Amino acid sequence: MAIIRLYGDITDWYNNAADLTKRLQVVDSKADHIDMHIHSYGGSVIEGTAIFNAILNNPIPVYCYVDGIAASMAGIVIMAASKVYMSENAYIMLHAPAGGCDGRGTAEDHLKIAETLKKMQTNFVKAVVSRTGQSEQTVTDWLKSETWFTAEEALNAGLIDGIVDRVAEGVKVFPKAEISLMGEQSVYSLYSAYLTEKTTKNQNFMNKKELIDRFGLTGVTENSTDAEIYAAIDAKLQAEREARTEAENALNSYLEAEIKAVLDSVKDKITAEQRTQFEAIGKKVGMEALRAAISPYRQKVTFSAMIDAAAGHGGQPQKSWDDYQNENPLVLDRMRKDDPEQFKALYKAKYGVEPNI
Repeated sequence: MAIIRLYGDITDWYNNAADLTKRLQVVDSKADHIDMHIHSYGGSVIEGTAIFNAILNNPIPVYCYVDGIAASMAGIVIMAASKVYMSENAYIMLHAPAGGCDGRGTAEDHLKIAETLKKMQTNFVKAVVSRTGQSEQTVTDWLKSETWFTAEEALNAGLIDGIVDRVAEGVKVFPKAEISLMGEQSVYSLYSAYLTEKTTKNQNFMNKKELIDRFGLTGVTENSTDAEIYAAIDAKLQAEREARTEAENALNSYLEAEIKAVLDSVKDKITAEQRTQFEAIGKKVGMEALRAAISPYRQKVTFSAMIDAAAGHGGQPQKSWDDYQNENPLVLDRMRKDDPEQFKALYKAKYGVEPNI
């Protein structure tokens, strides 16, 4: 069993689907289920729907516990769980999705929004019907206005599977009329005042050994804190990004050397302006296009000769297979594609047979 928490409003920058999905994924794969404690007054329908789907499709069963309030979108999110439990003094509140043009927009704009809201409401109804077994008409009636449920009422309605002990000890069970007047955010704040820092902190239990092995992390152990594990992962990813950048820079350097060698082979036949134009072709379009562009100006020059010229080996004995292998194996790979005859000659000189290319 593992524990995660979804406390606060559901937004596109915090307590969003990406955040919740990440916390679900780092849970130990050997856990038989995940306990997800919820205390939320709702929020974004889009993010909430994505969270709903993440819980519904999670490979490890998710059991939701309503610690204080699951209102609005949060009330729909819990419908995706395999099991739902409520603290005896907690509340669920359901209503239809709401939104608009904030006083702006044409009649057509408002009609489009109305159609979208109807589709969202249809999804809400399906989610609640699926969990409760209630009729679509009953659930639709619940959504017509704010409908509050105590733990007992939620159990009788089929919204939850059981009632558990209080988490917020100091909160009494208020009459529903009073709760309705208070509103979901005030009720949320009331519970938050009684919940301890330990229970309000979003937590996740990760399989640290699996993460260390998967990412090849160094400097951390299974006893390291979550923050240290995340920092080690970030450092690993940064090192890989830097290595990739270094490799790309090295390849660009060899490309520039190749361009220079090709253009140097016809330097007496082209103007400075033409050379600039040809350099741009080599960098933007590639060496094949560059060679085609300068072919009228040049005699045949081998790839290895261009590389030797770029490296300052003009007039000296041609380099061997081992020379290229030791200095830069990438050149051999490029030679295999761009100058296969020279590649075959070097390969045969090294191994005594011709390569199969």
